[in-house]
Amino acid sequence: MTVWDAVGFHMGHVSGSLGPGAKIDAVFSVESNSYMGKPRLQLNLRDLQSAQVGEVQQPLPAASGQ
Repeated sequence: MTVWDAVGFHMGHVSGSLGPGAKIDAVFSVESNSYMGKPRLQLNLRDLQSAQVGEVQQPLPAASGQ
């Protein structure tokens, strides 16, 4: 299992439905962050929900103009 540092703003609506060890489906970007002078990668969460175990979803098409 891999553990990543992540930050998500304006996501209070999911705070009560997820706990430690919860499996999630997430949309995120990978960003560099520096804390106390030490650079590291972290996930910037855009959206998330409880994982839909056994359900396979097709990827969304790439947005144009970004």
